[in-house]
Amino acid sequence: MLLCHYLALAKESRIDFRVRIEIPEELPIQDMDISVLLGNLLENAVTASSRIPEAGRSIRLNMICVGKMLAITVDNSFDGIVKKDSEGAYLSTRHSHRGLGLKSLTEIAEQYGGGAEFSHDKQTFHSSVMLGLDRKQY
Repeated sequence: MLLCHYLALAKESRIDFRVRIEIPEELPIQDMDISVLLGNLLENAVTASSRIPEAGRSIRLNMICVGKMLAITVDNSFDGIVKKDSEGAYLSTRHSHRGLGLKSLTEIAEQYGGGAEFSHDKQTFHSSVMLGLDRKQY
């Protein structure tokens, strides 16, 4: 349902949105955690892509299982403007936002024995979240 919502928003904003999902039907991950992860990643991606000229708007979402890990990656076009704090963590570029979304993604990933990484190049913002699927650890 969440994915359909963001696909519709992307379509309204004329964003080329491509999805690749190869995961089992059942995952040992709380529904709320997956919803927070996907919601935050896709909201950021749609918002950022909407800010650039229509011809360059794109989002690529991949969700695949690799061994005992779930990998979620989102690559989206953006205007190249980033803000970082003194420790190099990304901050929100939206007015009156504190930029806690990426931090919460990292915290969720760490709860599952994984992690999150964010980077960018001139025109693309890259998000990568890994979650452990071995429930015995958590």
